[in-house]
Amino acid sequence: METSLFQLPVYCAFFGALAIKLLELAELQHVAKVERPDFSDIVYWLPYLIMPLLGGGLAYVYIVSGVELQPILAANIGVSAPLILRTWAEANPLGDKKSSSLKVLNKAIKVMPYTRQFWYGVWCALLVQ
Repeated sequence: METSLFQLPVYCAFFGALAIKLLELAELQHVAKVERPDFSDIVYWLPYLIMPLLGGGLAYVYIVSGVELQPILAANIGVSAPLILRTWAEANPLGDKKSSSLKVLNKAIKVMPYTRQFWYGVWCALLVQ
C-alpha cells in the first residue's frame, strides 16, 4: 500500500471538490448584481482553497486506512467531503435529540437548478456504463 500524498485518487478528490466550487461560481451569473458577493474580499476565495484541500485530505485518509479508491469514487469523495466532514463535526455521540445535524444540513445546502442538472447527467452517465 502506497501512502504517498501525490496519488491519482487524491488528485481526483481535490479536483472534484474544486469543480463544485467552480460550479457555484458559474451559477452566480443568475444572481442579481446587487446580491453578488464581494469578489475582492479574500474571505470569499478561501473556500476555493480549503474545500479542495479537505477533499484531497479525506481521500488520503481513506487510502491510508486501506481503502482502494478508483478515480470516480475519489472524485465523489472530493465533491461530498464538505458534507461528510460537517456531518461528522455535528454528530452528537450522546444522542441528544435537540441538536439534529440533519435539520442544520438541510438548511445549509442550497441546490441551484444547474447543480441538479449536473448530478442528473452524472447519474445517467453512470447508468449507461
